[in-house]
Amino acid sequence: MPKKNQNTNKQNRKKEGQIYDKIMRENLLELFLPLVAAKLNFKVKKITPLIDKQPTTVLRETDSFLLIETYSKTEPKFILHIEFESKDDSEMIYRIVEYHGIELRKYRLPIKHVVVYLGERKPKMRTKLEPKEIFTGFTLVNVQDFSPEEWLARKINHQSIK
Repeated sequence: MPKKNQNTNKQNRKKEGQIYDKIMRENLLELFLPLVAAKLNFKVKKITPLIDKQPTTVLRETDSFLLIETYSKTEPKFILHIEFESKDDSEMIYRIVEYHGIELRKYRLPIKHVVVYLGERKPKMRTKLEPKEIFTGFTLVNVQDFSPEEWLARKINHQSIK
């Protein structure tokens, strides 16, 4: 297939995806939020839409990411990430989490993070996430699990939306 046709096909699929996403967003509150609320067992008091645009390109440069191979049978390979910091950075924990997600997706190996602090004062930066901040998985809502009658019977109070 000539390159021009491939590009046209990609553009058409992208437009179709954007239309599909738009339809889903427009019907989110009416059709899907009730299913999610039922699955997660919560009642809506108020809904405030947040900005849903995520940057697609994040350029991050770390001090070092090293592939470590060991003689260990339990952990023969892992990635060692070392960052050098001269300032007590309260945002460091979130930077490390961001690096972790990017590199985990890329390499799919265990990652150990180390920050070497070079500052003069005793650091106060957080080194651990709170349990509520840790991503451990997601809830899967399969629309096939709901009958059309059950789906239509669910209501969300639209007056609660800002």
